[in-house]
Amino acid sequence: LSALVKDYCGSLSEKAVQMNFALIYELLDEVLGGKSEIFVDVIERMSVVIGSNGVLMKVDIEGEIRVKCYMPSCS
Repeated sequence: LSALVKDYCGSLSEKAVQMNFALIYELLDEVLGGKSEIFVDVIERMSVVIGSNGVLMKVDIEGEIRVKCYMPSCS
C-alpha cells in the first residue's frame, strides 16, 4: 500500500497524505474492494523550434504509455 501511495503522490509524508486524502481514500477503497482494474496513462512531450520568420525549424515528439494492473489475490 505504501508503494502505491508513493506512486500516486510522490512520497508518503504527512503533508502528502493531507493534500491527497481523497485520492488515497479512493485507492484504499479499490485495494480493499478486490476489484480487477487496469490504469493506462499516456504521456506525451513535444518541443518545437520556430524561426524568427515563422518557419518551423525542428519538432521533437516523445511519448510513453504507463500501465498499472491491479488484480485481487487468488486464494
